[in-house]
Amino acid sequence: MITIKEIARRANVSIGTVDRVLHNRGRVAEGTARFIKQIVNETGYLPNLNARSLSLKRQILIAGLMPLPNQDDGYWKKPKTGILNAGKELAPYNVEIKLFHYNKYDESSFRERFEQMLLSKPDGIIMAPVISDTADSLLREIPADTPYLFFDGNLGKSNSICYIGQNSFDSGVLAGELMKMIIQIPGVIAAIQPLANDYHIVQRIEGFCQSITSSGKYQLSIHIPEKGGDAASFRKILRQVFAENDQINGLFVSNAACHYAADYLLEKKLTEVKLIGYDLVKKNVKYLQNGVIDFLICQRPEKQGFDGVHILHRYLTSGEITDPQIFMPLDIITKMNVNYYQYV
Repeated sequence: MITIKEIARRANVSIGTVDRVLHNRGRVAEGTARFIKQIVNETGYLPNLNARSLSLKRQILIAGLMPLPNQDDGYWKKPKTGILNAGKELAPYNVEIKLFHYNKYDESSFRERFEQMLLSKPDGIIMAPVISDTADSLLREIPADTPYLFFDGNLGKSNSICYIGQNSFDSGVLAGELMKMIIQIPGVIAAIQPLANDYHIVQRIEGFCQSITSSGKYQLSIHIPEKGGDAASFRKILRQVFAENDQINGLFVSNAACHYAADYLLEKKLTEVKLIGYDLVKKNVKYLQNGVIDFLICQRPEKQGFDGVHILHRYLTSGEITDPQIFMPLDIITKMNVNYYQYV
């Protein structure tokens, strides 16, 4: 029997778009809606009426666990928006969304909000396990009959029903290949790893290192700020980087804090240093537009949150099992195409 997921694949759209067309909710381009309906008619798709009946009769609570929305310069507002928008679409089926935010630089905050989330007795959980070691140790507290999925970052081993986000290693490799494109002569490259215990940031760094070292043309050094991602710790680590080697050709920042590096390069008149980072937060976009940042890699955080909630809902109501890993495209953003993307 064909599923909504298969219809979305054939139409090259998101699962949420198919759901909106099937249930006449929200805006969908006329041509896209017509194509989806054509696929539905040709395949004989029928909704799971038992699941629909179930979802209408009982309340479903989906809990979201993620960093504070204003952290990483507002990056986390995007997945929050995606999760809440999915909740609005599913509200007619008695779905409730409850969000729990933690300080990503404070393990005790993560533990406290995790415990509060479990006390709410959710039917399903969507979470960003940024503090990876702590998250890994707490997963065993989740009841065996409560499904959970990860977004933004994954853990090495878990019983999550799905991970939705970038392939972090390949994303790092991409950053490395971009760096080699813009630094074609032998040089010195530094990489900043803002969090030591964030599994997907570590994977990005590993992918970047593999790409850079494979050519044998570049000297590479990795640096981890003492206190994570605040401005002071970034300035300190950047002073150290350039004190150790004043011939840096390229700088890679493996999360949304790239603008701190851009601030420093601009202040010290080091704008010839090539700079690559992540995420379309406003400060990054400003520096991308004026040429201080050369490339940003985007991971569609709003879509991660939106699709994640729909995956959980289908699992809870019909037992539909999705792919264990759903990778977001590796979007390369430059000053020439940034205006075609939404950002916080």
